[in-house]
Amino acid sequence: MTKKALPLLVLAVLVMPSVPGIGGCGENNGNNGNIDEVDDWHNTAPSPSAGIDQTVYEQTIVTLAGSVADTHSSITDYKWTQTAGTMVDLNSPEEATTTFTAPAVITEETLVFQFIITDDKGANASANVDVTIIPMVDVSGSIMEDTVWLAEYGPYEVIGLLSVAPDTTLTIMPGTLVKVGGGVKVAGDLIAQGTVDEPIFFGPISDNGSWGGIKLESSQGSYIEFCIFENASSALMLDGGSTPVVRNNVFRCNSDAITDSGGYQPMVIEYNTFLGNSSVFSGIRTSGESFFRYNTFTGNENVFEYGYYFGTVTITSNNFINNDFVIRGPEYGYGYGAVSACDNWWGTTDTTTIDELIYDIYDDATLQVVAYEPIQQQELVGIGSAIHANVETPGPQM
Repeated sequence: MTKKALPLLVLAVLVMPSVPGIGGCGENNGNNGNIDEVDDWHNTAPSPSAGIDQTVYEQTIVTLAGSVADTHSSITDYKWTQTAGTMVDLNSPEEATTTFTAPAVITEETLVFQFIITDDKGANASANVDVTIIPMVDVSGSIMEDTVWLAEYGPYEVIGLLSVAPDTTLTIMPGTLVKVGGGVKVAGDLIAQGTVDEPIFFGPISDNGSWGGIKLESSQGSYIEFCIFENASSALMLDGGSTPVVRNNVFRCNSDAITDSGGYQPMVIEYNTFLGNSSVFSGIRTSGESFFRYNTFTGNENVFEYGYYFGTVTITSNNFINNDFVIRGPEYGYGYGAVSACDNWWGTTDTTTIDELIYDIYDDATLQVVAYEPIQQQELVGIGSAIHANVETPGPQM
């Protein structure tokens, strides 16, 4: 009986139909082109992420970055929509990453956004992200009595022009963030003294905007130390013989860092960092003995663009690194004094290269010579602001 059953068993094996994806010798071992059909039967919806929840200040630019985990297909469509909160305009809402400007709010408000994705097999999925908007303290008009701004009550948003009356002091405490839509005019005194760990920030209300700067008018008792000034048209303006202490600050990405619109005064500018400004000193007016020392100037278009130098001006023990132009010498006559620029590091010891950074009598016979030798032989250390030049502007506490 065993021998008679055997042929039937063999016949059964021989007529067994083939199954897609199961191959024998000479077949594709599953890679026969039908695997896509199997994947179609088992396509898994993509798994999106809308990013982590954020907390930001009003009027700042917010970035929403979506991502997706899907190993079975390609993503063909992205879409961002807003489902809650004050409505905003999304830039490029049909891309994985979009941006918007946080709206002005009176009280804390949460906006909700949905990130929707669709793959090439028609499967779709979504994820949500919350963005909480924090209001700022609006200030404007005139300050008529001594006032203190505290970091924990900020940030402070200057709307239009803010002015400080004569014989009045505005004190800004360490760590305070000040965002300015117009400008600040100080006829009294400004005491803005941060610390290396808690600097004071001055910048525009809008992340991609500008602001008018701080103008001191006949201010004799102002202190500006451990502050960061960024994206101003004229960050610090001296007028009427103002003589502030300007020490250990960072001026970055301003059109003008320090200007002088009227009045002559002795100036001491030391231990500051000037980074990426169009002009550092524009139209400054000096008298008596003035010192510009222990500063670092990096990547500026002009350093001492032009000035009216009375008395003696000593520019010494600074680092000049990768600036397009450093100084224009004073003219002869008019009572102008001499300018000395000795003992600085110029990023090189090659005098031909240094000469190209200076415009003086050798370029225009009506100008005085700017003496710059001896030259430091290497970059000076321990100068410039103690604040790191690239420290980020603080955001809300999470």
